[in-house]
Amino acid sequence: MFLGPSMVALFANTTLLNFLSTQLPAQKDPDGIFDQPFSKYYNYIVVGAGSAGSIIATRLSEDRTNVLLLEAGGSDLENEFTRIPLQWLRILRAKENWSFDTVPQKYSFMSEGSRKTKGHCGKVLGGTSSINAMYYIRGSRYDYDKWQKEGCTGWGYDDVLPYFKKSEDIQIPELINSYLQLTFIARAFEAENIKCAIQRMNHMRVFGKTSRSADVGFGVNICKLHHKSRGTVRLRSKNPIAPPLIDPQYLSHQDDVDSYVKGIHVISVLCPRVKINVHI
Repeated sequence: MFLGPSMVALFANTTLLNFLSTQLPAQKDPDGIFDQPFSKYYNYIVVGAGSAGSIIATRLSEDRTNVLLLEAGGSDLENEFTRIPLQWLRILRAKENWSFDTVPQKYSFMSEGSRKTKGHCGKVLGGTSSINAMYYIRGSRYDYDKWQKEGCTGWGYDDVLPYFKKSEDIQIPELINSYLQLTFIARAFEAENIKCAIQRMNHMRVFGKTSRSADVGFGVNICKLHHKSRGTVRLRSKNPIAPPLIDPQYLSHQDDVDSYVKGIHVISVLCPRVKINVHI
């Protein structure tokens, strides 16, 4: 659970960015970039230009082989929604998102008539990494070490760690020294001793900075980081363009429900004037 400052400032900044994105001229793809003639033969065809597909195509092309990278969506150069982190809410229902529906949920989304939610998946160059508000997280050491034990030689965490560090060491002077930034994201371009484009969160903060003004409220969010509920993703039919059957089965494990209930109890202690006991 996290306590943070009022959302008023966040919405104000979002409104400013929305205004700027509609008034500033959009960046366009270079002329003729999508009119290049295809080669007669390709050594490799990579389907999907997401985080994995783009890297695979790049590495394969280093040996001067012909690689065809296919992407159902288009370029993101003309879309400011993919370039401004706070615009991610607007892109969730845009054409750059496959926006798959889940199956009706038994224990969650009771406020929705269909009891469904959206399974967001990027339909644009960069895939879901282009619509995720520029969030980044390393994979779990446990997963990589498990893959190595099961026979994936070279995929242990110590093997991939240098590549994590390489991707995090982005030295772009135009980005680091740019004055076109708002104060609440300025720290993202600084580190303690070196200039770095990615600032890691060294520790989790339970209580964030709050305003001393009596008229400013604060937001409370319950966030469970390690869910025990398990869902499935299955093929709907033999039709390759049919959307998948996504069943996350949220809150199907009792421990997840208990954790949220405990979080609400903590909120009732911190905010005794809020009448939430009737909902527990």
